[in-house]
Amino acid sequence: MSETRPATPVMAWAALILAFSQPVAASLPWLGIGQPIGAMSAASLTGVTPASYAFSIWGPIFGLSLIWAVRQALPSLAADPTAMRLRLPLALAFAMNCLWMIVAQFTANGFHLVLILAAGVAFAFWAFLPEARRLPEGWYSRWLLRPFLGLFAGWVTAAVFVNLAGALKVSGLDPDPWLSAVIILAAGGLAAGMLRAGRGDPWYLLAAGWGLMAVLLANLGMAAVGAVAYRVELVPAVAAGLALAGVVASGFGIWRKGGMTA
Repeated sequence: MSETRPATPVMAWAALILAFSQPVAASLPWLGIGQPIGAMSAASLTGVTPASYAFSIWGPIFGLSLIWAVRQALPSLAADPTAMRLRLPLALAFAMNCLWMIVAQFTANGFHLVLILAAGVAFAFWAFLPEARRLPEGWYSRWLLRPFLGLFAGWVTAAVFVNLAGALKVSGLDPDPWLSAVIILAAGGLAAGMLRAGRGDPWYLLAAGWGLMAVLLANLGMAAVGAVAYRVELVPAVAAGLALAGVVASGFGIWRKGGMTA
């Protein structure tokens, strides 16, 4: 008798649909629906806003999320332990991403967006941390799954602080320069802490460092969002430099002690 494979579980289909919904939600302004997210961000620039190039990291994150979502939905992986661990937290993280993008396209920056993104960050950490503490097994885990989880968690770590500073500005409390500096240092502190919790995951380090470097460049006036030029802000620039140095030093310290599991 031929052995029948288990049916693909409902949560696998949910993760697959939500993964594909992310680039669709991001593309709505191209179809004339809502405002571009970049325009929303440009309306609330602060010393925590990164240089515009930084947002290109969503390209590989979306691409890797689609690869993961398609693979985990294969009938042969219906009962795969790793897929079963990740489906719920990543489906929820994708859902929060979609919700954030859609709401951002129809509203100004604000604390409602911070709350949505913070929930997404929590779900991304839920998926990332247990895997980061395991030794990768095979090429898929090392070169696809781990890069996806690390880049995703590292980037949203930075993004929630960017969103927070923008929400403060829209609320009437301009955080520049000193409060922006505090927010940047808090972002660096959280990134360093998560890096240690994740045993020095290099992909998390890459994404968090990418974001902090972009904040540093923005505060040196070396980038722009649309037609809006960044201001030169030395206090947030110094904070970004210190946060970046701290995160990189944390990563290398863990690496020297035998961390860096990816």
